[in-house]
Amino acid sequence: MELEWKGRYQEIISAMVRHGNTVSRTLSDTMDCGNGILLHYQQFQVLEYIIENRQSIFSMNDASSQLSIPQSTFSKTVKQLVESGLVEKYQAVNNRKNIILRPTEKAIRIYSDFAEKHAKQIWQPFFDALNGVDDEVLHAFVRAIDFIDKRILSENSEEIRIVKIKRP
Repeated sequence: MELEWKGRYQEIISAMVRHGNTVSRTLSDTMDCGNGILLHYQQFQVLEYIIENRQSIFSMNDASSQLSIPQSTFSKTVKQLVESGLVEKYQAVNNRKNIILRPTEKAIRIYSDFAEKHAKQIWQPFFDALNGVDDEVLHAFVRAIDFIDKRILSENSEEIRIVKIKRP
C-alpha cells in the first residue's frame, strides 16, 4: 500500500536509486587513464565536460551547474586538473573574473585513449539495451531525469534569509 504512489514507475525509480548509490560509492575511486594519470571519477567527468565543450566559452559556474557539482568542489577539481597538466585556465580580456577552461593536448590524447579502451567497453551494453528505443522516448527520459534532479536540488537547497544589521 505504501508504494502505490510509485505506480508503474516503481521499477525505474528503484533502478535510479541503485544507480545513484553505485555512483556515490565509486566517486572516490580512481581510474588509471594511462601515462601515469590517475583520476577520480568526478575529475574525469569534469575533464570530459571541458573536452566536449572546448569550442564553447562557458563559465566555471555554468559548468559546475551543468554537472550538478557544487562550485567549491568544481573549483578544487579544476585546480587538480590544472596541476596535472590536463587543463589550462584563461581569462576573458574584458572580464578577468570570467575564467575559461581549455583541455591540453595531453588531456585530449589521454581521454581519447581511455574512451577507446575502456569507456566503450563500459557503456556499450547500456547503448545496446537502448538500441530499439526511439529518440523521442530517450529525450523524454532525459527531461524526466532533469526534472527530478532540479526538484531534488531545489528541495535540498537552503533558503537564504537576511536581516538588517543594527548599528549600536
